[in-house]
Amino acid sequence: MRTVRVRAPESGGLPEGVEPGDRRLLLKISGDACLVRDPATGERRYLPADRLERVDASPLDLDGDGDSDVPAVLRALAGNGRAVGLLVELVSRAEEGDGDGVQRDAATPVRVLLDATTLCESDLHGVLAEVEAAGLVERVERSVGGRAYRPTDRGREAVDSIRDR
Repeated sequence: MRTVRVRAPESGGLPEGVEPGDRRLLLKISGDACLVRDPATGERRYLPADRLERVDASPLDLDGDGDSDVPAVLRALAGNGRAVGLLVELVSRAEEGDGDGVQRDAATPVRVLLDATTLCESDLHGVLAEVEAAGLVERVERSVGGRAYRPTDRGREAVDSIRDR
């Protein structure tokens, strides 16, 4: 997953609810359009590829440019922007289920998180330990697929507080 920023159009406008400078997570490139997700709301939509530019930021680093909308209380709970970004990612994946419309234990395997982020395994486990210690996620040992994590009710409420802003 990559982070992109919406560029101001040279002509025409942007879709409703999309502003120049907005950051989105790039999910898929399909011809002249890209499927992106708003990290704050979880909303997915296609945007014209020529209106997006890649930025050198981890999709987990919500406060990388210093103008984050992450509430201070949530940052204090989670410890840092990467931890908050990871929590948002886990909640979004839990809400989506396994992609087949069926929610099982709503846990995301560590191997999936490694593929979806720019974190090395050591850094990922460090961030996961931090949000687990804060009571925002819980570890799930699976018989197949190894260790996975799912958000707790407290973690979901924390992400909802971001989305409600």
